[in-house]
Parts: sequence; C-alpha cells; structure tokens
Amino acid sequence: MKILLAVDGSRYSDMSVKMLKALQLPADTGVVVMTIVPEQTFLGGIVIDAIRMTAAARENARMSQEKKAMAILQGPALALQECGFPVETLVCWGRPVEQIINKAKEMHIGL
Repeated sequence: MKILLAVDGSRYSDMSVKMLKALQLPADTGVVVMTIVPEQTFLGGIVIDAIRMTAAARENARMSQEKKAMAILQGPALALQECGFPVETLVCWGRPVEQIINKAKEMHIGL
C-alpha cells in the first residue's frame, strides 16, 4: 500500500505525521510526502510572477521556493523513515487540490 501525505509546514501537518506513525499499517506500506508550491494566477491563467519579474529573478525565486519546500518535507520524511516507512519526497507546483489529486492517480496511491 502507498500513502500520500501532503504537508505544508503547519501544525496540522505535524499532527498528520503523528497520526500516521500511530496507525497499525502493513509492513510494505510506503509513504509519499509531498508539498505544493502554489502559483498565483489571474483569471485567464496568467501567472503573476511571469508579469512582474525578469527571467533571472523568476529563476531565483523558484530556486528559493524549492529550497523552502524541501525544508518543509525534511521533518515529516525523517520522522516517518525513523519508524521504518520507505519514504519518497515530492515538490509540485500549481494548485494544491489539483496536484494532490493528479499525483494520487498518477502514482496509484491507495490512501
């Protein structure tokens, strides 16, 4: 079985990690810990950052956001690995609801 755990660095994310650790799950259960960097858009799908920044500034902002996203994933991933779960981490960009649903389908996530 594979579990998708979406985290955002909040205390609710911390609670979900604690709950997952407390469950009696099959030994072959793997966990995909993901976070989503939302992209702010106007109606019509124009990404705000594309309007305001130069290409270099956009790339720097993206790298900075990716570092922050990886930091958000680090704590939950480590906590679950210490409990014996095989853990995969994933950073996605876009609308959180869409990304969670799409990745769950794409990766054949059971829970």
